[in-house]
Amino acid sequence: MNARLPTEKLHRQQDEYPSLAPGGPAVSMPPWNYALNRLQVGRAATGGCLYGGQSTTFWAPVRDLLHITNGPIGCGVYAHGNRPQVDGISGAEVFSGINLSTDFQEKDVVFGGANKLARAVVEADGLFPRNRGMTLPSTCPIALIGDDIESVAKHTSRELRKPVIPVQCAGFRRGDGIGETHNTIIGTWREWAAQDVEPGPRDVVLLCREMNGAWRNIERLLVDLGLRVVARWPGGSDRSQVAGLGSGRLVVSVDMEYWVRKLEQQFGLPSIEVSFLGPTATRESLRAIAACFDNEVACKAERMIADHSSDVKASLTASRRRLDGKLYFSFAPLHPRDVRVYADFGIRVGSALQGWPDREGRWHIPETPRRYQEMTPVEVDGLLRKVQPDLIDGLGQDAAGFRTAGYSIMDDCGRDELNRAAIGFPGIDRLARELIRLFDSPTGRLVLCPWIEQRGR
Repeated sequence: MNARLPTEKLHRQQDEYPSLAPGGPAVSMPPWNYALNRLQVGRAATGGCLYGGQSTTFWAPVRDLLHITNGPIGCGVYAHGNRPQVDGISGAEVFSGINLSTDFQEKDVVFGGANKLARAVVEADGLFPRNRGMTLPSTCPIALIGDDIESVAKHTSRELRKPVIPVQCAGFRRGDGIGETHNTIIGTWREWAAQDVEPGPRDVVLLCREMNGAWRNIERLLVDLGLRVVARWPGGSDRSQVAGLGSGRLVVSVDMEYWVRKLEQQFGLPSIEVSFLGPTATRESLRAIAACFDNEVACKAERMIADHSSDVKASLTASRRRLDGKLYFSFAPLHPRDVRVYADFGIRVGSALQGWPDREGRWHIPETPRRYQEMTPVEVDGLLRKVQPDLIDGLGQDAAGFRTAGYSIMDDCGRDELNRAAIGFPGIDRLARELIRLFDSPTGRLVLCPWIEQRGR
């Protein structure tokens, strides 16, 4: 099937995934063809695009910039629904939640939309004069007709005396388009960088996604260690934060390895990759960060761990009575560092690609690992009946159908809540309540899984 697909449709993901089993080999996979989604009968193909990802993940969290979607109004509405909601007075202090668009029409396709874009930039600045700059994320029609948004951005930037950043992120341009948008971000770092700023002895830069505001808890942990967070990106960022990305002693990264490398190439800063999902990961990360500084920071880290140890132990002991032995099963690849939060509560973790443990601790590794997009619904159902998980993740847009069939599905509310509650020690009780809701809720016990119904007959 892959041989007949057009090569420009290939969307290459990582082709090697770490093992979840202790001492197990990595799982090697051939590149996945994104077009398989469209070829499977009865399966929806709606998903994110380059514009939606760039505008939501990297630019929208920069709170003091205006973001004008250069394209149809539907594109702006689609991305606006996924933008993070930040604290502050909208339109006066923060602008991320404002949906601005040039409302591209058919006549603009015929005659060009550059003049319309220039008028929109000037109008937006008049409506929201306290903005500190703008981004112009452009969608598919703009790339198809070849509008020169770079010249519009340069002209309006000189006129307004504010940065206006053109972002070429047409949804259909996956490979080259991603590279161009990343170069735009890196160029912005370079242009806005504060010059000749001597960092303090405990200054750090935090690279962390918005994660529904979870970056605030991470920053609080760093401050409690006695460190000073001089810059954040993209979560909780603004123009001054972006300008300070090169002015720290250490970059603390939370699942941002790619951007850490880019920041190191740009400014030469050392970095450390950490995770604060759950008590075990939090202890290890605090000690790893403290090891990069003096003994006073190390003592504060040990004091923080000791202060919370009794509460953490009591909460884990109480929760394990209801969670021990449950199985979380994902059709998406998992990283070992992201599943430790489940292991803290005695929950087994498995993946359709990397294998799963049974109740006796024996690991079952698939002979031929296959991604969810490469499996038929019948094959997926057969695998689930074999694994018999207590909670399923990674089904994407097909989750509703499996939930109707009686499977327990990780919902968006649960995923968002885990991102907020699982950070650090203070949220351990809240984290336990959410895991119990997902794995062992009273209403969930009323719904029998398909294999239990079959056994009852």
